[in-house]
Amino acid sequence: MIKLIIADDHQLFRQGLIALLNEFDDVEVVGEACDGAELVELFLKLQPDLAIVDISMPVLTGYDALNEVRKFIPRAKFLYLSMYSTPEYVQFTRKIGGKGLIGKNIERKELSFAINSVVNGREYYGKEWTQEKLQELEDSYRRSSDLVIDPDLCLTVKEKEVLYYLSEGYSTKEIADRLNCGTRTVESHRYKISKKVGANSSAQLIAFAIKFVSVHERKKSTGT
Repeated sequence: MIKLIIADDHQLFRQGLIALLNEFDDVEVVGEACDGAELVELFLKLQPDLAIVDISMPVLTGYDALNEVRKFIPRAKFLYLSMYSTPEYVQFTRKIGGKGLIGKNIERKELSFAINSVVNGREYYGKEWTQEKLQELEDSYRRSSDLVIDPDLCLTVKEKEVLYYLSEGYSTKEIADRLNCGTRTVESHRYKISKKVGANSSAQLIAFAIKFVSVHERKKSTGT
C-alpha cells in the first residue's frame, strides 16, 4: 500500500483529490496539509512514500518544503501539482529535486501511473515528457546562465504581481483579467521586468518569476 500526504491550500481541491485517491486500491492517504510548514511537520512525522504537493502555498512554497524535508529525509519524494506543465516548471522542479509534475486536471488513470512511477524511482512530468525530451531540456538550460535575484532589485507592486501570476502559469490575458487592466499593460510590465533582471526570453522571465516568488515566500515565512 502506497502511503500519501496531500498538500494544497485550496480545501475543496484537496478534499476532491483525497476522495479520488481513496478509490484507489493501492493508495492510502495518511495526511493532508494546507500550507508548506504543515506539510513539513506531517512528512517528518508520518514519513509517507510520497507527497503530492501544490507548488504555490502559504508559509512555505512546495519547493521550499521539499528543501526542509530533505534536511532530515534525503530520499523524500514529492510529486508536484501545477496548472501547467511548462518547460520552465519541469526544469525547475527537476533542479530542486522533485520527482514529477502533473496538472490539476489530470485524469484518474494517468494519476495512478504518475504515483506509481515516482514511488518506484522514476520521474513523471506528463505523457509528452519522454526521457529524450527531458534530456534535451536539461541540455538547453545547462547552456544558459541562471538569472540571479539581486537583493537591491527595485520592482513596483504591479511588477511583483505580474511575477506572481507568471510563476503560477497564467497567460498575459489571464494576468490582465486578474489585474483589471489591458494586455498591453501586462506586456509593458513584462518588458520592464525583463530589462531589470536581464531576461532575454519568455522562458528566462518565467524561470526568474518562479525563483522570485519562492524567495519572497521564504522571506515572509521567516519575517526577514
